[in-house]
Amino acid sequence: MAKGTTISALVQSPNGGGPPLVSRDRPMPQIREPHDVLVKVSAVALNPTDYKMPDYHPVPNAIMGCDFMGTIVAAGPGVDSTCVGMRVCGPMHGSNPGNPDSGAFAEYLIQDRRLLVRVPDSWSDLEGAALGGVGWATVALAMEDSLLLTGTPSKPAPLRSDGTRVPVLVYGGATATGTMACQLLSSAGYDPIATCSPASAALVKKYGAASTTPYSSPTCGETIRDATNGSIRAAIDCITTPESVKCCFTALGRAGARYASLEHAPDEWRTRKAVKMDMPMTYVVMGREVKLDGVYHRDADQSKFDLGARWALEVQTLVDEGRLKCHPAREVPGGWQGVIQGLEMLKSGQVRGQKLVVKEQIYVQGFLTTLCDTIPGGVSVDGLRGISQTQSIALRDVYRVSSLPVSFGSIPSALFGGFLVRSCTFGLITSYNRLHHVHMPVPWNLHVGQEEYRHLVARAPGNSQVFFSSLFSLHTFDQLNFISSARMATEAAGATGPASTNGASEKLAQPATASGVNFPWSNKDGIWRRQLGSMESFYQSLASPEGYPVHWMIGCSVTLQNQDESIDKEGSIRRAWKIVAKDFPCAGAVVDSASREIVVGEDAITDEWLQKSFLVHDGTTADELFSAFKSQFHITLHYVRDSNQLLLQSPHTLIDGRGMLYLYHALFTTLAALPDDNSQTHHETSGAPNLSKPYDDWLGVSATPSEKNFADAQSIFQRVLQQEKPIRLPGVDFTTTPQRPVHRDLEVDEETSSTIISACKEKGVSVTSAWHAALALTTQKLQSEAGEDGSSYVQFTTIDLRRHFPSSFVPYKHSIGSLQTALPLAADLSKDSTFDALSKSLHQQYKAPFAFADNDFGYLTPYMAMSRQILESGGVLPSSTPSLSSMGVVDDYLQRQYGAWEVSNFWVSSTMMTGDFQMYLWTFRGKLTFSVCYNEAFYSVEKVDRVARRCAQSGR
Repeated sequence: MAKGTTISALVQSPNGGGPPLVSRDRPMPQIREPHDVLVKVSAVALNPTDYKMPDYHPVPNAIMGCDFMGTIVAAGPGVDSTCVGMRVCGPMHGSNPGNPDSGAFAEYLIQDRRLLVRVPDSWSDLEGAALGGVGWATVALAMEDSLLLTGTPSKPAPLRSDGTRVPVLVYGGATATGTMACQLLSSAGYDPIATCSPASAALVKKYGAASTTPYSSPTCGETIRDATNGSIRAAIDCITTPESVKCCFTALGRAGARYASLEHAPDEWRTRKAVKMDMPMTYVVMGREVKLDGVYHRDADQSKFDLGARWALEVQTLVDEGRLKCHPAREVPGGWQGVIQGLEMLKSGQVRGQKLVVKEQIYVQGFLTTLCDTIPGGVSVDGLRGISQTQSIALRDVYRVSSLPVSFGSIPSALFGGFLVRSCTFGLITSYNRLHHVHMPVPWNLHVGQEEYRHLVARAPGNSQVFFSSLFSLHTFDQLNFISSARMATEAAGATGPASTNGASEKLAQPATASGVNFPWSNKDGIWRRQLGSMESFYQSLASPEGYPVHWMIGCSVTLQNQDESIDKEGSIRRAWKIVAKDFPCAGAVVDSASREIVVGEDAITDEWLQKSFLVHDGTTADELFSAFKSQFHITLHYVRDSNQLLLQSPHTLIDGRGMLYLYHALFTTLAALPDDNSQTHHETSGAPNLSKPYDDWLGVSATPSEKNFADAQSIFQRVLQQEKPIRLPGVDFTTTPQRPVHRDLEVDEETSSTIISACKEKGVSVTSAWHAALALTTQKLQSEAGEDGSSYVQFTTIDLRRHFPSSFVPYKHSIGSLQTALPLAADLSKDSTFDALSKSLHQQYKAPFAFADNDFGYLTPYMAMSRQILESGGVLPSSTPSLSSMGVVDDYLQRQYGAWEVSNFWVSSTMMTGDFQMYLWTFRGKLTFSVCYNEAFYSVEKVDRVARRCAQSGR
């Protein structure tokens, strides 16, 4: 089978420090030893060593990761060929100085078959990754090599003379290694005596512990020693701190005691010199030298490999017999970005009693490759002629199904991994060979062959990627059931999300009624939680790990003046902000990125919260703060003392631009009502908290869309896919490393603004439609001047849904949230080539944006599921086609004056970390403002100003 030459992987940064990076050009690993197998990775698990290794033993550009789950796709001559297609899990030496190209966080990897465990069909990929190999290999080394325990699951240790089992201490029994130790020790005939928190005691006993003791007790060691009559001779320390060492040494008996720690325990921590100490290094089971420095170095040792291979068989038997379980798995979404986020969660201590697992993002890049062997009667696809064999197909692998060989026109034979496509009427081909993109509609049909050809064939990556939109049906031979990929995405989201409802969508002619609640709030122990709605979930998929540069973080600024010098402006704003957060609890909400929930504490609005959410600055500006935005999962109000500027910062998941206007209005209304004496205001709220609802619930959108809803959702993407000559800004190099996100505003004077607004009224079009037309025409002219031909303008714009909500929706009470959607506006400038014609065409689309769906909002559920699916699969292409979002007349939401407080200098912007060119439009105090959000790596100030000025000239 011909395979591509490169794969993607998560690697250490080039300088060995800083956050991990995604590399797209790692060499495809090759089978070199008789027992090697090539594994296509489907999921990975995270361990503390994954972030510790880069910190303490940096290996620039080395592939990271130690635990994986995947499918064997090729095998060396010493391996039974029947293992090809087998689902396996195992250990790897990630961040390896001796072999930087090894590591679990990769699309493909090579490992010795003898160290792998076959994953049962009843286990999910997440469970297989959670089992992995590092945990059991570490415990096996600790038991047999460090502690000299002779019992194994196949030959358990004999009972003591009194008929009881030999006790072994497991410090940190609730950790992933701790639960593995408890299980393997128990299976090998020992009694695991575990330490853990009282809250974890039930979990640890479920995994085989004979008893538990709270590690927080100051007499933990003494309690264990007394309970076992000083008979413990072996201890496994899964934590390794001065406290854990002391506890273990206290609990151990006097004669022949041995202690194994998962981290190095310095001599000064030792309270008893007679105890034999060892630190098992899991990497030695690979049989190669561990080329780390100092106490972590290990020579190559064949006996350690033999130990690992023996214990792989022991673990296999336990798994097959249902006697071994993985640690509770917690999925972190987002592919490679999910791994980065998960490592930060581990590092900051956010994970308790769970194993973080991430599905590989490369499973959404189902690669097309040429096969050497043509399988007759398999599958064929008509209509794809002239496609280069170096290109590939990207599909989202929502469910794991069999792969089948397929034939694409003149290409002899190829395959889809995970999916068999039944039918599609159009597709989008994008070549990354030269980092440019080409749009072209491709009608095609796929014919299914005989069921006997349903054997599993692994995907192989190509040198480039071609993305076919997920707007087709998929087929599993297991059930011979054709279903829409959009429905699969919807059902996959619903599997862990809210329950479905029978509430039906309503027409716009009749205000929507909230006929059901798909995303209810639940309260446990004073914490309110609800799942993200469909738009909120889409925005969350854009998020970076906390503290990293982020795409599409929203910022909104005003200048707030009060001429009364006796007023404590900073103190007053702080007090008002705290009151507003109590009236609108979601202003103090946090997004739990792992569970994809919005979380609000009943008593969250504290002084501690205020210190985090209200930040005061000197010697800077709101613009500079905006350019320095990093990812966060809560709302922050910044106050710049020097200039009296306020700046709201938030992920779009929690609030949209219109919502920020309502939040500012609530803040300023509260501010104006504060007493003048600067006394502390005691603000009490009564009744149920004013918690946000996603638009799904306001519109009464059903969680079970109709066939028409799916068709309407698919029609949206067809607008994008059917472009032949897209209009875009020329000369943008998408390979450039992003720099600062910035915004650039063009404010039109009041007289000229009035003239433009009056002219639009005379023409019967909105200012937004007119400006959008000017933007498209200007871009086409700039493209033409650069020698490019563009005639099709298609770009997404945001649509505020609040005006379509039922009468129970009170804007000033319920608007703090992300209550908008996005739709592509399409224009053919070869037909509507004049300003008047184009502005009228766009005006009709703005006036009736949902006419394509007969004003039935039921399309939103599959539409957002498909959008998120494409986003997470890497199918969102770099684009320099300018987009436009209109804030309307800001004065309709913000007053100029609130008591003695005056509001001025409004602006709103979103951070851009790509080559996107986003424009906002608003009117404030009678002046039109056109604001461009962009990343300065892709556009110069001169280019941005040229676009804005020429747009203004076109629209006059």
